[in-house]
Amino acid sequence: MGEDPGLSFPWSEVGDDFAGVLWHYHLDLPVEGSDRRNLSLALEGETISLERHVGGREQLDEMILRGRVLFRKTLEQELEGFAEDIRLFATFLFAVVRGLEVREEVPAGADPTKVRATKILGCRGDVVRSPLVVTVDEGRLVVDPDHDDVDAIAASWASSPRWYQDGMRKKHARLGRM
Repeated sequence: MGEDPGLSFPWSEVGDDFAGVLWHYHLDLPVEGSDRRNLSLALEGETISLERHVGGREQLDEMILRGRVLFRKTLEQELEGFAEDIRLFATFLFAVVRGLEVREEVPAGADPTKVRATKILGCRGDVVRSPLVVTVDEGRLVVDPDHDDVDAIAASWASSPRWYQDGMRKKHARLGRM
């Protein structure tokens, strides 16, 4: 997803009278070389949920042809199929595909906002939801795609695929002993 040091979503964008759930999505997928021509062909007949949010299938194909699928959207409903989109891209690309899904629950009144952030990783047609730590900086929700929730990852370690375990072992010394 590039060298994005973190994503931030200002709570104030929704207004003081908003109460509900917001879903923030981010995918920044480079498409290189012959994949620029071949990925659209490989995806023919597949349902891609994010295409309706980027202007349709033709616009998605154009993004692929230009070499970058960039999707950043805030919705009031969960984007069903986002993880499946990542799985499909990862099926046809020789790379780990990474997207972010952030669920922000904004209660009425003065109750604190509840946030859950997940990095969705796809590799070789497989997909894993990896929890992230969320921080607050000057009133902004900050999601760093590299700030993994190591405790939550460790708790689900046994059911994680090998490629994911290998990557997390390299990244986090504590997991290297598992």
